[in-house]
Amino acid sequence: MVKARGAALLVTALVAGCSAHDTFSVGRPCSASEPCGPGAICDELRGVCVESGDGINTPPDAPPRFDVTLDGGPPLPDAPADAPGDSTRDSFIAPDGGCPASAPTQCGAVCVDITSDDQHCNGCNKACAANQRCNNSTCGCRPNYDDCDNNASNGCEAKLDSDQHCGACGNSCGNGASCSSGSCQCQSGRQNCDGTFSNGCECTTGCDGSNCKAVGCNPSTAGACGGSSSYCDNGTCRTCAAGFYNCDGTGGCECMRPCAGQSCGCDPNVSGWCGSSSKYCNTSTNVCTNCPSGTQNCNLLGNSCECSNGCSGTSCAPPPCSTTTAWSCGTSTLRYCSAGSCATCASGTRNCNGILTCECGPNTVCSGTSCACAAGRCNNNSSFLDGCEGTLGTNQHCSACGDACGAQCANGCRTLCSGTPKQCRCPQPPCPF
Repeated sequence: MVKARGAALLVTALVAGCSAHDTFSVGRPCSASEPCGPGAICDELRGVCVESGDGINTPPDAPPRFDVTLDGGPPLPDAPADAPGDSTRDSFIAPDGGCPASAPTQCGAVCVDITSDDQHCNGCNKACAANQRCNNSTCGCRPNYDDCDNNASNGCEAKLDSDQHCGACGNSCGNGASCSSGSCQCQSGRQNCDGTFSNGCECTTGCDGSNCKAVGCNPSTAGACGGSSSYCDNGTCRTCAAGFYNCDGTGGCECMRPCAGQSCGCDPNVSGWCGSSSKYCNTSTNVCTNCPSGTQNCNLLGNSCECSNGCSGTSCAPPPCSTTTAWSCGTSTLRYCSAGSCATCASGTRNCNGILTCECGPNTVCSGTSCACAAGRCNNNSSFLDGCEGTLGTNQHCSACGDACGAQCANGCRTLCSGTPKQCRCPQPPCPF
């Protein structure tokens, strides 16, 4: 196509000894005052010479693009396709004189205007996202589109003629209304008597001021006045006060949150919304629901019943303990069970067997589930309740509990606890006592 014919013209020109511009001017900037050479015509929309018969037809509002090549590279968006078997273009020869003023920036194989090119907005390959257009080097939403989710990665995802975003982000048309040309309109047979589309076109009987026209409604008939935004007042349908809803369709507007079916919706973030610790706000149904058997919602918040041992104020009560079950107060040797409640051992004592009391006294450690003396201490009686009261290595308990020194030596002295290992030994005169 352009590649093959352009190459042939260039070869012919070189053989003939003349410049390429004399016979091959494809890609050279042109105008009415500066026409193209033989074999080419001026595409005035682009301002560049193209081969005769190229048939390039760029839409009037598209940025100029140039794809003049002699070899290599895939066909560009605005260029005619090559012949079968010639689908690869791997180089680009810029138009003579560079890119024109109308598209001054060369991005790869095209000349573009980066102030208005959607694929090269304010720089090469900086493409605008979905439903965006480049204007003054900045990507912005197309008319009738907006970025309603504030997520730049998906562009301007919302069309502003939907019932959820009618004319503007978040402008929702309620029940009985639909969006038309960017504004909410009542559907056939419905009226918006209170002038607020957030609750839709709430009336079906015409308007009486800002209320639905009376039709002799029956307050005990569910749905006598239409949707949840109205109620029957002595035979006249009226609109609920702001923030209230008639979810069961009878009587007044009993709910302070949007309805969940015919029940009041619940809010898990408002303490006590569901009334007591026996209920919780089920966020999947928006309805207050009874706690599962054996559980309670002690903090009166959230969407679950978090406690299984009853409540202590707004906190879960600790689990009851057993004086016959080991470690019912946990694995700490400083805790024990007292009358069904867990308590802390007195200072210096510990509960080594995990049952009932803190049976090991001061200066003890646990050896498995039994009491034992701490290092350097000894128990000179049969009970650990009073702890390990003896100190080893002293004259009273030299090598073991009860190993007392002080016996008469042959040299007139008395034995003392000394040496390594500690033993009762006779000192050398003079006697220390």
